[in-house]
Amino acid sequence: MTHPVFFEIVVESDPGVRLDAVPIQVDGESLGHTSSDGALRTPIFSAPGRVHAVTHDCPADHVAPRRSASIRVRQYASDRAAPIQIKLECRPLVRVAAFIVRAKNGAGLPVRVNG
Repeated sequence: MTHPVFFEIVVESDPGVRLDAVPIQVDGESLGHTSSDGALRTPIFSAPGRVHAVTHDCPADHVAPRRSASIRVRQYASDRAAPIQIKLECRPLVRVAAFIVRAKNGAGLPVRVNG
């Protein structure tokens, strides 16, 4: 027997930095887009034990991790069902950073980032 299960899906580029207008799909069907707060709150109809694949399409200047998320619906004895919360990532392709290196006799010292 199916019943409504509430999802809160958040898309972040970095921890705490949410992205809006990101399309979200569950089991290949569009649920909508994240709002200005970077979240999509919506119910789906499901049954206990069912596994759902959650995917998203990152903006052009971001990339998603290779794996998609999956969620297994479970039934709990509760008067009020809390939404299932999922965090998805869209990592920026380009980052801007500044580094200050202070080293004794370090003028002209090569500095490598991530490698």
